[in-house]
Amino acid sequence: MKILLVAGYFPPYAPVSATRVNKLAKYLLERGHDVRVLAPKNAGFPAVMQPEIPAERVIFTPVFEVLEVPGRLKATLKAWLGKPPASTPIASSPGAEGSSSSPVRQPWWARLSAFYAAIVSTPDSRIGWYGHAVRAGRALFARWRPDIIYASAPPHTGLLVASRLARLSGAPWVCEYRDLWVDHPYYDGGSVRRWIESRLENRTLNGAAGLVTVTRTWADWLAKKHRQPVEFVMNGYDPADYPDEAIEPLDRERLTIIYTGGIYPGKRDPAALFAALALMGDEARRVRVIFHMPEALELVRQLAAAHGVTDSVEVSGLIPRKEAIRRQRGADLLLLLRWDDPREDSVLAGKLFEYIGARRPILSVGSETGEAAEIIRDQGFGVVANNPQAIADALRAWLPQKRGGLIPAPAGDMESFARPRQFARLENFLEKLISSRSGA
Repeated sequence: MKILLVAGYFPPYAPVSATRVNKLAKYLLERGHDVRVLAPKNAGFPAVMQPEIPAERVIFTPVFEVLEVPGRLKATLKAWLGKPPASTPIASSPGAEGSSSSPVRQPWWARLSAFYAAIVSTPDSRIGWYGHAVRAGRALFARWRPDIIYASAPPHTGLLVASRLARLSGAPWVCEYRDLWVDHPYYDGGSVRRWIESRLENRTLNGAAGLVTVTRTWADWLAKKHRQPVEFVMNGYDPADYPDEAIEPLDRERLTIIYTGGIYPGKRDPAALFAALALMGDEARRVRVIFHMPEALELVRQLAAAHGVTDSVEVSGLIPRKEAIRRQRGADLLLLLRWDDPREDSVLAGKLFEYIGARRPILSVGSETGEAAEIIRDQGFGVVANNPQAIADALRAWLPQKRGGLIPAPAGDMESFARPRQFARLENFLEKLISSRSGA
């Protein structure tokens, strides 16, 4: 098959959440398919990953950062008026550190900037990539035409791009939802925006040949909502990222827990874990919790201080994915944070599969129900708890297993969650769609 992958994020200009697209491109190429990737050059992202396919197969285009317009306009106006520009723009692009209101800023400008951002970033802030992507796709079709176009979202702008390119090329296109659009449990766009985006989503998907998503709950929902065939293809781990080699423990004395990823205050945060450490008293000194995060570092430090467990908690910035995997394999426990809300039941974070590949026990803190909890419990991959006392009891049960090395690995069926096994389902789905279209 000749496959065009449309990705709003692709390494090295991508967050870790875009790992799936990188791995999919690698898998399809290794399977003998002719793969091209169309992606924006998101220069604001740190290079935490590298592409796993040859550079000549990736078309990076410019992207117009729509959220930078207010800051640029303000700087221009101040320059005309002979005033120094503001040090930080009112609206910043994704991947930047973010901006905060300065006391000298006029409230009307901040309100106007926020209104502008809400209007133009539909469906998301990558909408400034749309025109560049369509032009690049049109140029590509002059020398190479795909059998099928596959768009992975978020960002959901990529779906608009794929829909347009499908009409230009005559090829069918498939929508992959790594996260749902307006039906995602974390959607917070408000009722008016939801109404607008619901219609945009339906209009965009109307021409799709098929839909793919990463959880069974979402697959069932999409099958009820849309007429297209739907395939359920979980995330997974790439065995190549976890070579069979001796692993050096991060700490030979203390039970070490590691977390690599983002924090969502009040939803996915470690408050329950810190409360459990506080209940452990002096035993908490035998536990070491390490966080590597892109942001909210101070929030975690404050939470630890509020629970009186700062001696057990270490916080630092994001590290490259390869180093994150190495440190995960050297930890005793891997921390998975989940929102304690029924809406979290349908969420299967890619981090879960990364942890499964690392072959270390998982401590899941948050919701005790849902697909992720079922996988951890059914496979014996670790402990699912949200009550601080239950978490403390689990940690106490693990402490005696710490004997100068790593505690024992879980014994679940990890191979079932390897990416090649999951992507084989996707490959078969794409082949069937092409065959049905050609009448074979």
